[in-house]
Amino acid sequence: MSTSEPIDLYAFQDYRLYLDAYYRGRKAVDKKFSHRFIGKEGKFDPGLFSKIVQGKRDISPSMVFRLAALLKLNKKQTEYFQCLVLFNQARLHGERKHQFEKLMAMRGVQAKAVEQRQYLFYSKWYFSALRELLDFHASDGSDCDRLARQLMPPIKPAEARQGLELLEKLGFAERDASGRYRIKDRLITTGYGNPGLNANNFVLESLELAKGAIDRFPAAVRNLSTVTFSIPRERYTHYEARIREFRRGLMAEIEKEKGTDVVYQLNLQLFPLSQPRPGGTFG
Repeated sequence: MSTSEPIDLYAFQDYRLYLDAYYRGRKAVDKKFSHRFIGKEGKFDPGLFSKIVQGKRDISPSMVFRLAALLKLNKKQTEYFQCLVLFNQARLHGERKHQFEKLMAMRGVQAKAVEQRQYLFYSKWYFSALRELLDFHASDGSDCDRLARQLMPPIKPAEARQGLELLEKLGFAERDASGRYRIKDRLITTGYGNPGLNANNFVLESLELAKGAIDRFPAAVRNLSTVTFSIPRERYTHYEARIREFRRGLMAEIEKEKGTDVVYQLNLQLFPLSQPRPGGTFG
């Protein structure tokens, strides 16, 4: 029995959403296709499928292949589904990044080109820095060696050229009547594609820059400070909100600035340095 409309596995970055879409599509044309039927065919508890879709349970390695057979996935689709499960269930950023890049490679021409470019944009710090540099450093793309040297630390001219091309393709920059690149919007966010992964890529790159800034710049032009404190665990959301409020206010003020002449990077991090009191855990 086929679904009323083909469910494109390669269009999904969350296997739970795919399973839900497949179930609903198949159920629409086959009333016998129930959670009980899935459990019987997959040889597992009938309620397990529902818990997986709801995010209450993960998929074990052996269940990947049982579900793939149930969903009638071919060899290539099964490999993609397996990678999708590993990506969604990975806890460490490095593993998620590795699996995401495998997903992009397996999707090939079926992957949206803009999605791949957006992911690439946040994989290197200098793409964002180049964009800000264009706000006051006019370029038509013929002076990539000069642009490359303008950044701190300097990058390669080829990297600067790649950055300009990427900014134009993404719509973050455009050429004016004279052929020079101009930024389109002062503020952008990671709110597309896979925002969590994009943001983590960018944070890791930014942290490396902060480490180097200690030796790269005199104290008069940099501000690196830390504070360590203890709070009730339930008050974390309060302080997180304070940081968001500060950041929004700061960006609103920055957006109104005129006569910009230097690019800065601001990092804000708030994370635990201990487990909660004895017996507690973050999960």
